[in-house]
Amino acid sequence: MRVEDESFKKLCEEINIKYNYSDFQGVRLTSVEVDDQNNLFFNLNFDTHIDIQVYKKFINALKEKVPNAQLVLTIDTILRDKKTICDYFNYVANTNMTVFKRYAQHINPNNIELTEDELIVNLVIDEVFDFFKQKQEEFKKALDIIGYGFYRVIFKRVEASADLKNQNINELLNKAQVVHERFLKEEKLEESNNKNNNYKRSSSTNKFVSIPLDEANANYANMAINVKGEIFSLDLRSVRNNKKILTLQISDYKEARTVKKFYNEDEEVADLKVGDAIYVTGRLVEDQFTNNKWVIMASGKDWYVKTEGYQKLNEDTEPEKRIELALRSNMSTQDGISSPAEYLEAAKFYGHEAMAITDLDDVQSFPDFYNLMKKNKGIKPIYGLTINTVDSDNRAFYNFKDFDLSSQEYVVFDIETTALSPRFGEIIEFGATVLKDNLVLEKIQFFIKASKPLKSKTIELTKINDETLKDGFEIKEGIKKIYDILNNRISVAHNAGFDINFCKQKFEEQGLDTKNIFGLDSMIVSQILDGDQMRHNLGSVAKRHNVVYEAEVAHRADYDANVLANVWIKMISRLALEKNIHTAKELRDLKSESVLGKRHGLEIRVLAKNQSGLKKLFKLVSKGLTEDYNQGAKLHFDELVKDSDLFYGSSTHQSRLWDEVFFGSNENIEKELEFYDYIEFPPISSFEYLLEGDSLTYEDLEFAYKDLIKKAKRKNKLCVAVSDARYTFDFQQLIHEIYVNAPTLGGGRHWLKRSNKEIAFKYLNTQEMLREFKFLEDIYLIKELVIENPKYIASQIDGDIEVIKNQLYVPEFDDSPTKLRELVYETLHKKYGDNPDPLIVSRIEKELIPIIKYGYSAIYWISHKLVKRSNDDGYLVGSRGSVGSSIVANLSGISEVNPLDPHYLCENCKYFEWNQNAKYFSGWDLPEKKLSKM
Repeated sequence: MRVEDESFKKLCEEINIKYNYSDFQGVRLTSVEVDDQNNLFFNLNFDTHIDIQVYKKFINALKEKVPNAQLVLTIDTILRDKKTICDYFNYVANTNMTVFKRYAQHINPNNIELTEDELIVNLVIDEVFDFFKQKQEEFKKALDIIGYGFYRVIFKRVEASADLKNQNINELLNKAQVVHERFLKEEKLEESNNKNNNYKRSSSTNKFVSIPLDEANANYANMAINVKGEIFSLDLRSVRNNKKILTLQISDYKEARTVKKFYNEDEEVADLKVGDAIYVTGRLVEDQFTNNKWVIMASGKDWYVKTEGYQKLNEDTEPEKRIELALRSNMSTQDGISSPAEYLEAAKFYGHEAMAITDLDDVQSFPDFYNLMKKNKGIKPIYGLTINTVDSDNRAFYNFKDFDLSSQEYVVFDIETTALSPRFGEIIEFGATVLKDNLVLEKIQFFIKASKPLKSKTIELTKINDETLKDGFEIKEGIKKIYDILNNRISVAHNAGFDINFCKQKFEEQGLDTKNIFGLDSMIVSQILDGDQMRHNLGSVAKRHNVVYEAEVAHRADYDANVLANVWIKMISRLALEKNIHTAKELRDLKSESVLGKRHGLEIRVLAKNQSGLKKLFKLVSKGLTEDYNQGAKLHFDELVKDSDLFYGSSTHQSRLWDEVFFGSNENIEKELEFYDYIEFPPISSFEYLLEGDSLTYEDLEFAYKDLIKKAKRKNKLCVAVSDARYTFDFQQLIHEIYVNAPTLGGGRHWLKRSNKEIAFKYLNTQEMLREFKFLEDIYLIKELVIENPKYIASQIDGDIEVIKNQLYVPEFDDSPTKLRELVYETLHKKYGDNPDPLIVSRIEKELIPIIKYGYSAIYWISHKLVKRSNDDGYLVGSRGSVGSSIVANLSGISEVNPLDPHYLCENCKYFEWNQNAKYFSGWDLPEKKLSKM
């Protein structure tokens, strides 16, 4: 269960830092104490260590607001994770215990080992080893500060690896010394700046200020700065006065800057290459010679230090590792970013045994993926597909029964609710107009009390507040009243999927039978009648039917219901006159391409179990992109059947199932679950965009997950955790945000466009995924979802599926090898006689043998059939391309071009003679010649 600490939330508000539950999950402010020097001690309790970047952001915000603040941490559950230890130690080394600044980089996940009670640090360099041995007690204090004081620390002097031995140890020490000296300079500068309470400005070249690359702008003009970036362009050229200039373009994947460094002609240039990540020190100036506004002019011998790049992954330290069943590559248009090769490298680094590529609406990454995996036998390749689906019917009805449209009594209704989700919201107003024979029989309106105070978004949208509801019906009584109005009658609602499902969910919660609740969707009818129109909201539909609709009064149930009733009367008339539709059955059976085109596709996942499954998967994507294509791939879901060669998964955020979880009813969820072989659960943090607008809470998210797991297990469905990843590295989230904010193909918008929350879709390692599901509070269930079930699914999939065949498979058609040969020689003898020139026969065989051997005979034979049919029907077919140089094509009637050398032929006696005059290159140019044979 989610527990938020109101004191800590209040603290975040006071120091102007945005509180996200996923960032600060389990953080509590237990007390604040003041000592004699007026230092404030904030005592914080963590369930477990939070992400270091979040921690640093919090500390910086706190220090800015309360300069004399000190933190005292208590950690309930210690993560025995090397990266967490190193991240927090490096932070302490650069803040609280600066004695370690110089050598902090030597404490990293690559050279520490963890046992149950020991932290072993393996050190290669003597000077570094001696330093830490001397500072062992201080090191223990640093660990105590960050919650790892229980470890017994052991420093070991070890031999360097072969790679390290090839490097100059003194060079490494010198670079470490440079870093240390820069830290000292920065500290002095910061002390000076704090006293002056001004920008971090430097008045001399031997001082610098460290800033992020994207802050290197006018605020730091003509200052010495230190920035980190990755080199993406490098150029060295000679200039005047026996000088040369090295120009680098560096980026932190948020911003880019140019770095320039001048050298003497005989001076050794920095050993740098594209892809290196470096810290650069230099003066930020305006460049007068190029279009670059700001350039960092590096100076001095030690103007750069190589460092760890941005393309880094967190080590998967779990002994039992997960596998990934949903990765979208850069072949998922405007969605995926990483290539199959990048995902493979990540899987190898994590130690994962299998990985599935599941691009959206295409399988174009399969060839590259297949060729990569042939060279990497340790990881099982899984070939999958994410594809959009729709139901092929027009979905005008909910719980159908037939009736005459013109004479039926209707309850045209609308509801106002506290949320968009039937399972997590409440009905607060009901309005209806009862119609029969185009006459209004009754108007109904009432309020229902809410179980808790209304949120500001609801009040703003509906103009209903808590005072409005105070005289409304109690929930049970109000829902029963709605049930009595709708039961056994035909109801009409605009976007009825919302209204009908909301009501049915509330009826079910009150134990009421819903089998006689019938609904009709006027928005679908509008799409049928006016398929060429873009807008089908109630205001637009009312305007097209000349019904008054006042936007300032709208979003009240009784007003909207009355407007819709007047529209519905006119719709019934138009259905009869324009579409010849008079009954509910005729309306239900109408196939409307415009309705399907406007319907938003919802995803499912498909995995090929074996070679046969791969072929079936290809057929599915082909069907979705051809037969079922309608303003995008939209595979008809209701036409799919379960298949023993395929795994069908639920997919995640934009899927049919998760759409029902958050915007449907329990009944719909149960129905949707039936089809799938396994149910996918993405990281819970990836649904945080739903928390905007007061519609859902984090507790609702947690309940949705737990409830879906229960429902799935009751139906014996496997529950699996998936990243549904779009990329591998943290910095690529910014690239994905660009996709989100760019127009999609066809001018639409990304489904996350409305959200202000940045959602991560990174390929997660095991401990990262375990952390996402810790809210389940059942380690066995968590391991089942994250590790065991995905591995079980992978074990049911063949590891030797062939995407590219290892030999040539030629098409077969109508005994083409035999028939083509017979046709060619039949035509040859008709044209050149029974004894054709040997050179012609040789030319024919030179072509015909490989044509038949390599499977092209079917193509020639099919072409012959098509051309013959066209000619027989009176249409000429012009030859194209290289077929014009083929004697086989000419003799089989595909081409009218005879490619033989110029020659004479008597059509009567078949006398044949090759041209001997070298000046003629075409038979059309030969002069006429009398037959001279005896």
